[in-house]
This record gives sequence, C-alpha cells and structure tokens, in this order.
Amino acid sequence: MPQIITERNPAMKALSHTDITGKLTPVEIDRMIATELRAENFIRENCPRKTDQRGEAYRVNTRTARPAAEAIADTAGFTDVESTFAAQRSYPYKTLGVRLVVTRKAQAEGMGLVDLMATEIEEGAQSLRQLEETLFLDGTVATPTQYDGLNIILDSEDYRTDMGTDGAALTAAKLDEALDDTFDLPHNAGAALIMNYRTRREISALLSAKQRFNDQTVDVRGGWRVTAYDGIPMFATERESITRTQGTASTASNIYIVNWAECFYGVLTELQTYMLAQVTSQYMAAEVIEDLALVVRNRKRCRIVRGTIPPA
Repeated sequence: MPQIITERNPAMKALSHTDITGKLTPVEIDRMIATELRAENFIRENCPRKTDQRGEAYRVNTRTARPAAEAIADTAGFTDVESTFAAQRSYPYKTLGVRLVVTRKAQAEGMGLVDLMATEIEEGAQSLRQLEETLFLDGTVATPTQYDGLNIILDSEDYRTDMGTDGAALTAAKLDEALDDTFDLPHNAGAALIMNYRTRREISALLSAKQRFNDQTVDVRGGWRVTAYDGIPMFATERESITRTQGTASTASNIYIVNWAECFYGVLTELQTYMLAQVTSQYMAAEVIEDLALVVRNRKRCRIVRGTIPPA
C-alpha cells in the first residue's frame, strides 16, 4: 500500500511515549521524520543510501579501461591485463537539517506539547524533503554548504542530450535516442526518468498519439505504482524548474535519466534529532540533521535531456 501520511495521528503516537514527561524522545522523532520524508517522496525512497565510507567525502575510483575477458583454449592461459584508472573523484559530505521550535505562548494558548511537536515534525520534514530534492537536481559546491546535483555532475557532452540551441519540444525519437545513449540502462525499476509534471504530461500526450506504452506501469520502492516509459518509471517533482534558460527560450526544463545502481547518496550521518538546551522560557527547540553527498559512480550510466520546451 502507498506510504502516505495525511494526518498527525502517527506523529502524535510517536510522541506519546510514556517517557514524554519533561522531555521528548529523539529516537522516536527520528523514525517519525524519516517516515514523513519518505511519504510521497519518490527520489528519497528509491535513491540508495550507502554508509560504507567515512572521512570528509565519498570517494570513487573511476576506470578508464577494465580487464578484457577472453575465450581461450583449454591448454592456454589468460593474458595479464591490468585495469587503468583516472583521477579519483570526491563527493564532499554536506549537512542538511531543520530546526523545530515550540513556543511557550503556543502551549499557553491551548495546544498541547504533543500536538505542537507533531505539527512541527510535519512541516520540518516537508521543508527538508524539498531541500533534498532541490539539491539532488540543482545543488552546486560553488555554494559551500551544498553538494553538486545532477545538473553539475552530468554537465558534459558525454552525458547530455541537448534539445537544440534554443530548446525544442520533446519527441519520442529524441527521448529514445537519449535512452539508447545511456550505457547499460536497465528498463525497469532499477532506473528512473525524473522530470517536472509538465514534462510528464507532454510524454503522456506523445505516448497517446503514437499508441506506445499507453497503460504501462511499474512498481517501485515505497509501495507505489507509477507510469513508465519503455519499462522505466517516471517520477515527477515540482523541484525541477520549467523556467530554465536554453538560448532564447526561457521556459525550458530537463529530464534526468538515472540508473540507481550508479546514482546514490553517500551517507556519513543518517537522520538524527538533537534536543537543544532550553536557554529561554519562550521556546524549546530541536534540530534534525543528516550528513550526505550525492554520488554518481559511473556517469555514462546516467544522462540529462536538456532544454525541453512546450510544443507550439
């Protein structure tokens, strides 16, 4: 079943621990915020999270050539061939978080502590979800507190399909070309097409006009069933802009072709809640943080279709 939270009851239940008197229980809040973040959040639910590296960054060794496989006779030996590597790539960990505040006056006006904190958890989780999605697409280390998003990581002709100098309306042929140019792309829930809602409607119109994949759906992590293009699930997000500039066009948008085996979060610190010392009678506060970086291990297995504009 879809994991969708529509009211405060789950948050209130998590906060109604017998030990609530005098303090909140951070472990329960961690779980509640993680659940809120996953609700209706395709990217967070489907993007793998790896915790196998410490230090200041997640590091990836990239090959320029791999050992060659051979078919040999039963009396022959294999040829010694070493892999060759390019320079190591580093993806610095960055800290994302949100502060939750409950004021004394709000409690005095009638709402209980549990109700107030439940509301704060919902709003804080929504804010953190939006930041995660924004940085996933448009983050840049040019802003010191951010990690690079897909727009920066895949900003090369080798990993990009351009819709023209001034952008162009999307066609099925162009999307097929981009998929074909993405190395070893699985045509199942192991990949995704990430786009704005406008672009998803345009693709749906193309499929209807050509009678291709009209009723195709795919089950993805989180219990959702979503529409698919040639077996690849389509995820829509408002965080992908429809007002990008492409030459003279100012209504351009992008499509991101993602292979989840290669695109993942390197996580230094999973979501945690810290109760802050109360230094005033006016409010109590908690902070929710995580340390992570977006990693694309093999960029040839992901791609951007850049500069789609609405059809004339």
